[in-house]
Amino acid sequence: LAPVTQDAYIPSMPVMAVELHTTESAVGLSLQINWILSGLVALALGIASDKYGRRPSLLLALACYVVGSLMAAVSPNIHCLIFGRCIQGIGGGSQALCYAIARDLIHDEEERSRFNNILSILGCLAIVLAPIAGGMVAVLMGWRMVFILLACWGMLALFNIFALLPETKQTNQQPALDTPSAEDQGMFAPLFSVFKRSLRPVGLMICMWLLMGTLFGQLSSLSFVFDIAYGSGTTEIFFCMSALAISALGGCAACFLMLKIHTSWQVLKLGMAWLLALGACFLSMGFVQVQPPIYSFVAFAAAYIFGLNLLMGPLRSVLAEPFGDAAGIANGLAMLLEDPSGAVLGFIFTWAVETSGQSAWMVALGLTAVLHQVIFWGLVGDRAEKDPIFASPSEDFARQVSEGSKSKGSPKRV
Repeated sequence: LAPVTQDAYIPSMPVMAVELHTTESAVGLSLQINWILSGLVALALGIASDKYGRRPSLLLALACYVVGSLMAAVSPNIHCLIFGRCIQGIGGGSQALCYAIARDLIHDEEERSRFNNILSILGCLAIVLAPIAGGMVAVLMGWRMVFILLACWGMLALFNIFALLPETKQTNQQPALDTPSAEDQGMFAPLFSVFKRSLRPVGLMICMWLLMGTLFGQLSSLSFVFDIAYGSGTTEIFFCMSALAISALGGCAACFLMLKIHTSWQVLKLGMAWLLALGACFLSMGFVQVQPPIYSFVAFAAAYIFGLNLLMGPLRSVLAEPFGDAAGIANGLAMLLEDPSGAVLGFIFTWAVETSGQSAWMVALGLTAVLHQVIFWGLVGDRAEKDPIFASPSEDFARQVSEGSKSKGSPKRV
């Protein structure tokens, strides 16, 4: 729902600017505000879902989404459109709850990684298909119908959740013996408790921000690279961007297959090694100022996007593992800076290619890859899966109770 909401009306933006008597940059502001607000609301919804439950938080977010979509559909001016998009952005932040619900219902790590990867595949499909479908709807029925159809979709999701989804948060789950409750030290106490025990979850959180930021920044700036460095026209840029979209889907599909024979941590390490090799290639080509042929450059960029999408499912899965019932806050915090980091890196990549050419763009991407590697291997490490903090809360509690009973001399079970 969130990727479609963000991208469906992009082809209609010039027409919307004319009809609303404003500029294209003002219409573009409605897109950027929605991105930022979705990230901020994701954290708030995560906190609310941990305190009041996943189901009521999700129902509230979807209700706001429907209202915001209808407001955008009937907006007479740009101010009403932006306000409607802000209300709609509350529903866009509900994406964090999907991963929290998956954490509640799917206890096997590999199975949860595969499910998260399916969500990633659907997200990639939405990013690719939303502008095409939105453009067709706008041509046939006008841009306002795009928002009406989004409101109908949100209403269908709202009724579906109301009728079929029970509360998934386990309120009677035993906490870890050394973990303070949220009521004792505040709503962020579970996060701080985990971060105090280990820096590995912090490293995973930063890696997720860099992963999504690099993906969004790379996609938003590559059209400028094709235009400035190769003089590509609209048709050639379209085919190049289509190849990148296919590589993103390929990365998700490869992850889905690899998780059948490897653990999430193994796939995560293989993906980081893949990005290390490609980042070194971009950094080398940028420093020696080599301009590869356009299709070779597209192949390198597609391979990097392939690696980013290969990491997405396993990283989301292991990231939520240490937080237990606080998975809502953790996923909200993970999504909080995804879009802002994409905006920052997109600006840096675009500024690099506009001021210094393709070589500067490759150096910027290579340095981002180096930073990604330093954070992962420095904070997370190559033996993170052996850290007890990544055991599920129920397993951790059972282990501690078992050790306590043995220390009291209870008989061993055969």
